[in-house]
Amino acid sequence: MKKYDVAIIGAGTAGLVARNEVAKKTDRYVVFDGGVLGTTCAWAGCMPSKALIEMANAYHQRMQFKGLGLSDTDNRRPDYQTVMQEVRRLRDKFSDGVKSSMETWQDKFVRKNVRFTGPNTLSTGGETIRADKIIVASGASSFLPEDWNFCRSCLVDSDQFFNLEILPDQMTVFGLGPIGLEIGQALSRLGVKVLAVTRNKRLGGLSDPELQEFAVDTFSRQIELYQGTAEIRQLSGNEVQVGCADKQWPAQKVLTAMGRKPNIRSLGLENLNVPLDQNGMPEYDRNTLNVIGAPVFFAGDVNRDTPLLHEATDEGRIAGINAVADKITGFQRRVPLEITFSSPNIVKVGKFHNTLIRGKTDFVTGKADFKSNGRAVMQHTNEGKIHIYTDPKTGKILGAEMVAPQGEHLGQMLAWAIASGLTAEQILAMPFYHPSLEETLRDAFRQIVNAIDSEELDMETPGVEMYESKAVL
Repeated sequence: MKKYDVAIIGAGTAGLVARNEVAKKTDRYVVFDGGVLGTTCAWAGCMPSKALIEMANAYHQRMQFKGLGLSDTDNRRPDYQTVMQEVRRLRDKFSDGVKSSMETWQDKFVRKNVRFTGPNTLSTGGETIRADKIIVASGASSFLPEDWNFCRSCLVDSDQFFNLEILPDQMTVFGLGPIGLEIGQALSRLGVKVLAVTRNKRLGGLSDPELQEFAVDTFSRQIELYQGTAEIRQLSGNEVQVGCADKQWPAQKVLTAMGRKPNIRSLGLENLNVPLDQNGMPEYDRNTLNVIGAPVFFAGDVNRDTPLLHEATDEGRIAGINAVADKITGFQRRVPLEITFSSPNIVKVGKFHNTLIRGKTDFVTGKADFKSNGRAVMQHTNEGKIHIYTDPKTGKILGAEMVAPQGEHLGQMLAWAIASGLTAEQILAMPFYHPSLEETLRDAFRQIVNAIDSEELDMETPGVEMYESKAVL
């Protein structure tokens, strides 16, 4: 039996970062992965989706060409085969970069899947190895209901989508979380007819009810959107009949973006000798990633916490450090930041609206929109709303949600402000350039300061909200 200080299951983002930390302390480690290499982000997630979005947005700019006297460009359609070839070229470039970085430690890498046979032992099927600590970073995969197996030829999930040789003229999208919304809107902007089904109004993961309504209204004008349970009713030749409630239509391709499930089914977690929940997951400490009662750490998408690359990077580092440490350490997590790269962007930062409500936290909401923002008007992107949640006693920012043009940058600024413990007044003391989208943030913060200073504000009421700001330069 081979023995190691640390064994790592999975060579995705979390696993690779964990390996970097482990390798600083010991060379007695091994990494197992029998699946597709190159990380989910580079191969099927963040990077190829953004490549498609950039191409779709560039093509969509033709809608503004009339202002330049170029009206003859309206009816030109991109070559869908060329579009997908370029997306795959960029995908392969990013993925190959990840794989090339692994070449220096190939002697530590085993291209096999493994399963637990005990808290400290793993089996490859033909060999058993023992490790003092084991890091599980096996990632997650797209979810597909088993009763849809009869029509798999018509279904494509986000892991498979970028392998399409050519885009169809029509695409049905099931699920409008970040993945479904990003790809669905990009396809629509490229001229593909998109019909989408969402179970609820949480487009892009929004939890603020007012912003949910705004997002549904905004994106319904770009794609044909239905709310309810997505159904596949029958298979007919090379297409399926899909529907929602009393609506039904034929589809040759259906993008299933209804969430992802941790890759734990074949890991043998029952052999850890610790309690498992109804989903087969052991309990773990979020700040140490250590499974309670076992020498095992769960990092990255597999733990179902926040399936984002920057979170997987942090978790890989936490797991790697603790796997070779004399004493396990709890780490303070960064300010949450989630971005859907739709147009407008959907952004959540800090404590989200539903988190504040569940925690019965008192907060003031500063609201602002982009209707009269000069820069947004010039860019034809003045459709958006920002809600910023602030502690009414201290004035410190708690969190924010937004549907906003270039919200990715606004959200990043707010995340830094929250991490720095800044108050609304301190932010208003900083420069806001004109004309810029950031001026809309200032409107929201002015509203917050006015609300906190108002004698009419009932500090005992959670979610006190002040409406449209009348502040001017």
